[in-house]
Amino acid sequence: MDAIPFFLLIVVIAFICYALVNSQNIGREWQRFASLRGGRYDSGGIFRRRRVTWNHAGSPVTIDIYATGGKNSTYFTQMHFHWPDRSFRLEVYPEGIMARMGKFFGMQDVQIGSAWFDQRFVITGNREEDLRRLLNADVQTAIERLRSLWGNNSIYVSFNGDRILIKKLRFAKTSAELNQFAELGIRLFDAAAGSFDAGIEFLADQAEDASDDAVCQICGEHLQISEESVSCKRCKTPHHRDCWEYYGACSTYGCGERRYVRALAMKRN
Repeated sequence: MDAIPFFLLIVVIAFICYALVNSQNIGREWQRFASLRGGRYDSGGIFRRRRVTWNHAGSPVTIDIYATGGKNSTYFTQMHFHWPDRSFRLEVYPEGIMARMGKFFGMQDVQIGSAWFDQRFVITGNREEDLRRLLNADVQTAIERLRSLWGNNSIYVSFNGDRILIKKLRFAKTSAELNQFAELGIRLFDAAAGSFDAGIEFLADQAEDASDDAVCQICGEHLQISEESVSCKRCKTPHHRDCWEYYGACSTYGCGERRYVRALAMKRN
């Protein structure tokens, strides 16, 4: 009888060793991807997700992993960008049985005049004229390529508040997979930003000082007013001081300010 618990112990130890080695291998791949992007890798922890953060065209960009939780977790690779138009809302995801049922009961589905895209995707949001302008041919192509990436039909794109979220079914474990996802996400962002070049200024009109609810746009973590938080001298967007010093400038798209004001001491950098 003693042999059975001993065997189970060996199995548990072997599983733990495998999980540790697998996590280390994934970490090396994510670190390699971070190096390719000139970014920073955070291995995460109990309360933080594994992620890579870098900057593109003035916007902080983050790739991380989201898990649904539960016994049979579903994993998604996510990409986040900053978006300056906080009042604009848009969601795009593939047409499916649940979406068709929702439309039967009156769920919104905006038609943008692109036959193939309207047929394949559900589109919801506000300011429909801006919505149609943003979903130009290049954005549509990027979303379609993201949908077909990695052999599954899953893609979710959201513009909400001051964030763009791109969520794709799969735990991207290699630098090649991460790079595929990043390239398509960047194409989507660039095409979307280009559609608004003549319509909006990529700078927040009213930036807020650091508060308990503020989020650092570089690392994505909440921040509080302290000696470790700073605000942009120009647009007042709050940051962690070490994040600002790592990036070297304000993270608000189109701002570019390199001076900050400390939240408490109010000293210039």
